[in-house]
Amino acid sequence: MDRSSRFSLQLAAALVLWVPQSTDARAEQPIKPSPAWTQEEAKMHFQDPRWLLHTKARRYCFERFDYWVACYGRMKQARPRDYRYGYSDEAVNIFPRYNLMIALSRDIERYRPTDFSSVDSLRAALISSGTNAMDFMIDMSKRMYPPDATPEELASFRRQEQLEAEAVEDERRIFKEFVRSLSVADCKGVAPLPDRRTLSSTETQQADKYLQDVWGVEVPYWHPLTSDKLPPSVLSLQSGWFCHDVPLETVLSILRSHGVKVVWKCNHVNNHQYEIPLDDMTQGIGWGGEGYLFSPAQPDWLIYFSHESSITFGGSWLVEAIKSQYPDWQKRVWTTWDYELPD
Repeated sequence: MDRSSRFSLQLAAALVLWVPQSTDARAEQPIKPSPAWTQEEAKMHFQDPRWLLHTKARRYCFERFDYWVACYGRMKQARPRDYRYGYSDEAVNIFPRYNLMIALSRDIERYRPTDFSSVDSLRAALISSGTNAMDFMIDMSKRMYPPDATPEELASFRRQEQLEAEAVEDERRIFKEFVRSLSVADCKGVAPLPDRRTLSSTETQQADKYLQDVWGVEVPYWHPLTSDKLPPSVLSLQSGWFCHDVPLETVLSILRSHGVKVVWKCNHVNNHQYEIPLDDMTQGIGWGGEGYLFSPAQPDWLIYFSHESSITFGGSWLVEAIKSQYPDWQKRVWTTWDYELPD
C-alpha cells in the first residue's frame, strides 16, 4: 500500500469513527447500563424524558449518517466503468447530508440533558442545533477556488456550492421536523448510547496548551514525527500491528488499574474533541491520524496516533505496562510509515 493510499484510508477512518458503532452492531446489543454509570445515572438514562429525547436525537444522527453513506456507496457502485472523477448532481445531494449529521451530532453532544429544566427547553436547544450546527465540511464560506480557475470552472464550482447548500438546508429541515414531532412516549425504550461530550472551544484550547506545556507536543504532531530520538519514557510502535495484536480491553484495563476513569480524546485531522468515560470507549482508541488520548487530571500518561501509522505511549508507568502486555513490542517499534500491515 503506497503512502497516499494509506493516508486516504486514515482520513476515511477519522471521518467514520465519530459514530460509536455501526447501526447493525447497535441493534444487536441488549439495552443495558454502561459500567461507567452510577445507579442514579442508569436510572436517568432509562427513565428521565430529557435523557430519552437527547438519546433519540443522537441516534437519529448516527442512523441518518449510516443511511446516506450507504446511499453514496450504492451510487458509486452503479457508476459506469469509464467514469471520470467529478461530483454528479446526485453525489452533491448526498454527501453534504451525512457531513451535516457529523456536525449536528457534535453540536448536540456539547450539552447534557441535565443542563435543561424541562423537555421543552431541551427540544428548543435541539432545534437550534438543527439550524446552526456547523462543520468545516459544510461551511461554504470557507471554500477556496483555484486561482487559475476559468470563468466556466468558477460557475461550475458555485453551482455545486448551491446544490450542497440546498441539500444541507433540506436535511436541517427534516431533522427539526423530526424533533418537533417527538413525544415523550416516542422516546421510551430507546437504547442508551455510550456517553460522550463534545469539548467546548475553551476546553479545546486548554487541551492544546496542556499537550504543549506538559508533553512538548508540536500541535498537531508528536513523537516519532517530531524527533528521531525518543525519551526513555516514550514508546512508538506500529499502530497497524499493535491494534491487531493487542485487544482494546488490555489497554483500557491498564488505564483503569491506574485510576483513569474519564479521558479526553482529541483529533487534529477532523477537529473532533470529546470527553468520554473510559468504560464507554467501545469504538476503540484510534482516530485515524493526529489523535490524542489523555486525562488532564492525571498528567503522567499520553497516547498519540499519527497519520503515519504510529501509536505512541508517553509516561514511564504506561510504557512499562504496554511492554509487559505486548511481548513482541521490540519487533513493532515504529521506524517508518512504510511497513507491512497485517492481513
